[in-house]
Amino acid sequence: MRRAVSLVTDSTSTFLSQTTYALIEAITEYTKAVYTLTSLYRQYTSLLGKMNSQEEDEVWQVIIGARAEMTSKHQEY
Repeated sequence: MRRAVSLVTDSTSTFLSQTTYALIEAITEYTKAVYTLTSLYRQYTSLLGKMNSQEEDEVWQVIIGARAEMTSKHQEY
C-alpha cells in the first residue's frame, strides 16, 4: 500500500512540475510578444512625421504581425 501511495505521489508531482513548466513557458512567450509590440509602438511614435507613406505602411505591417503573434500567444495561455 505504501508503495502504491508513493507511486501516485511521484506521478502527481511529475505531472504538476510539467504543467507548471509549460505554464511558465507560455507566460514567458506571451510576455516577450507584449514587450516586442510595445517596443514597436514606441519606435513608431518616435518616427511619426519622419517617414513617407510607404515606410509607414511597412512599419504598420510589422506591428500587425507582432500583434497577431501576441494574440496567438495569449490564446495559447
